[in-house]
Amino acid sequence: MQNSDTSGLQVIKKEEKEPRVTAFIQNHLDRRAQARNVEPAEYLLIARSPCSPVCRALASLAASLAAHSITVRAIFTTIEASASAVEPGNRTGLFQPAAARAINDVRLFEAHEQLVLDSETCWIGDCMRREPIKRDAYECYSNASEELALTATKAFANLWQTSSPTGPVLQLTPSLANQDGSPAEVLTGALTGEDKTPPTASTRH
Repeated sequence: MQNSDTSGLQVIKKEEKEPRVTAFIQNHLDRRAQARNVEPAEYLLIARSPCSPVCRALASLAASLAAHSITVRAIFTTIEASASAVEPGNRTGLFQPAAARAINDVRLFEAHEQLVLDSETCWIGDCMRREPIKRDAYECYSNASEELALTATKAFANLWQTSSPTGPVLQLTPSLANQDGSPAEVLTGALTGEDKTPPTASTRH
């Protein structure tokens, strides 16, 4: 599936969310392949839960991500990141990031779902208090904005600092229990100096 226009804020129907973001990620992978970029990379994800459409999109591309040496660092909320959210027998199909933390502060559920692919490519969805599989939403697809990607990276870094590596998220993704090491270079770089400002890419619409 090709994304003909992935720039700016768009209204996305709930049934189109997963295929649209899947195409957006695939486009990024195709561009990496054309550029013969074989350097390991890390996507930065903020999502309501491992069942969100953006997570299902990443899960469907798991083999391609591995082939491109791309891992995913994720932040989930505790709204659905609990053992009761998914039956034990259905957990095998869940998205499994390389490292994950959970947000426990309900005030931060206003942050938007987002996925940073590189220094100028990112996707920003609806805020995490809204259930993405039940409603249409405004989403932003950006292929060439260093400013937006940097702002989204800073938002992720700030949330990463205030989130927890333990708790319900590990009930859904138990393999992550011993993989929450030091922050990635992109995170420490985003928060150098005195830049401790609150997230701005993930505020309410």
